[in-house]
Amino acid sequence: MKATKLFVVFAVVLVVESSLWGGGSGVAQSAAGAGLLEKLNDIETSEGTDAANQAFYALSAEDQQADTDYLTGPLSISPSAESIESTESSSQAAAASGCWNATTVIEGRRASWPNSLFFKYNQYVNWCGNGSTVSNVRCSAYPSSLGYGYRFSNHLSYCVTTVSNGWQISRFSQGSFCAGLEWCWVNRTPWLRQSVTANGGYWSSKGGL
Repeated sequence: MKATKLFVVFAVVLVVESSLWGGGSGVAQSAAGAGLLEKLNDIETSEGTDAANQAFYALSAEDQQADTDYLTGPLSISPSAESIESTESSSQAAAASGCWNATTVIEGRRASWPNSLFFKYNQYVNWCGNGSTVSNVRCSAYPSSLGYGYRFSNHLSYCVTTVSNGWQISRFSQGSFCAGLEWCWVNRTPWLRQSVTANGGYWSSKGGL
């Protein structure tokens, strides 16, 4: 009987430890990874990337794994950043003729941790129209708000014209972001598309996380 009780207690301890280090829902491990990443971000901001890397390698194996899992876990587009079809501001209201501009952004955030932010990928477009033809289209794409553990690798596509029929023009960009230290643990390839019309109409779409 005593042996049986000891075995049950030991099994319970194993279950509890498993839930903390990757078992169960993984909530505890995500929280640990989020806290560690916040500290590493602070170190990188105040002391530089080398100091943050040294702090990462000084962590225990369990903490390194929690941080790595948090960085490389699934990302999602938050509801406020979903594809939209809108003029987005009064300066872009449809008109017979004029010039307009718009910026669309996709944010890399943990699917289960919406307050996290690893990176942003942005595309800006400026255009003019006379009511029937689009003209003077300018476009740029760029990364921003890079957090610790992420770096921008390159543009896979940069302001590529995907639709051009006089009345409407669409521009498409896709970036590549690397999560990792010396090497890439995972690559993220977010994309953005903006479409504009000759009377100031505008809509955007995004994805690729």
